[in-house]
Amino acid sequence: MGFGLLHQAMLDTVIVARDKYLRPGGLILPDKATLWLCGLEDIQYREEKLDYWNDVYGFDMSCVREKARGEPLIDVAPYEAICTKDCQVLSLDMYTCTKEQLEFEVPFRLIVSRNDYLTAWVIFFDVGFTGISPPRWFSTSPRTHPTHWCQAIFYLGEQLVVCKNEVSASIPLSFPRSEFLVVIGRVLTVCSLRS
Repeated sequence: MGFGLLHQAMLDTVIVARDKYLRPGGLILPDKATLWLCGLEDIQYREEKLDYWNDVYGFDMSCVREKARGEPLIDVAPYEAICTKDCQVLSLDMYTCTKEQLEFEVPFRLIVSRNDYLTAWVIFFDVGFTGISPPRWFSTSPRTHPTHWCQAIFYLGEQLVVCKNEVSASIPLSFPRSEFLVVIGRVLTVCSLRS
């Protein structure tokens, strides 16, 4: 699994290995995967790391800021800063999924959980080991213990003011496999500006 589950096409190699080597009745661990999206209010980090480029020792380097904002930040999103409910965008069964399913378009709706600012989108995933007893789940959610994968955070061009129970976006997203995290960051930013 890569960052954000699909980054670096690592699941493709699992599918190839499964199709080539898995015997009937064999186990794939983990055997389930779910991709999630939520919204984040993180003005402090944004100001420290992104707005910094607007004035670097008196020099306007805002062109670097736009490049930095276009790349995902792989880091632990503070759970208290999550300002939306989680939205499931993909569910995979490792026994049956195909490479084609890893490139998809999905409608989504994020419900805002409190009056706040929305400064970033967060991608995280869960994996399940359901073929063992008892079944176990592992999560990279900002609401759980931090992991190696952290979360993929995409800062918006401008912060949005959002109100509790508001829908922050409800349009289809395309999730191409190549350069997954960079592309999804651009798509999510476009979504936030249209909503």
